[in-house]
Amino acid sequence: MKIIRSLLIVLLILTTAFTFSSCKKSGEDANGFTWTYKGKTYKADIAEMHFDNTTAMGSHIFATVNGGSGLLFQVYPVIAGTYSFKPSGNNTLTFTDPEGYQLTGTGTLYITYAEGNSASGNFSGTVTDGVAATPISGSFTNIKLGR
Repeated sequence: MKIIRSLLIVLLILTTAFTFSSCKKSGEDANGFTWTYKGKTYKADIAEMHFDNTTAMGSHIFATVNGGSGLLFQVYPVIAGTYSFKPSGNNTLTFTDPEGYQLTGTGTLYITYAEGNSASGNFSGTVTDGVAATPISGSFTNIKLGR
């Protein structure tokens, strides 16, 4: 009887340890920037926002995968709201596709949260090389202010 009781206690301890070690910690994977292009989803390894009215780049939200494929939204101001983006002028999207080609985009950027040093939101639209338009969409959560 003691052996069964000891086995049950060990089993309970192991089950509890496994359950808590496999749970995500609060906020884990809550930050980031992902987008879907040509049926594939990409997760940025670098994503940040900048406030700058003194350079040609201006205020922007930027994300990239391994310094290659990535997005650059030039938007001013970076505050909660809905922004239409287009190939030129204010509120633009420039996209570098996985092959390294720079494309321009049209669509909508929704900044759902922008306070202090972070912003969150989502977007959808199309990017084009001047000939073909391809859908692109994504979201970003707690993108931090770059340094």
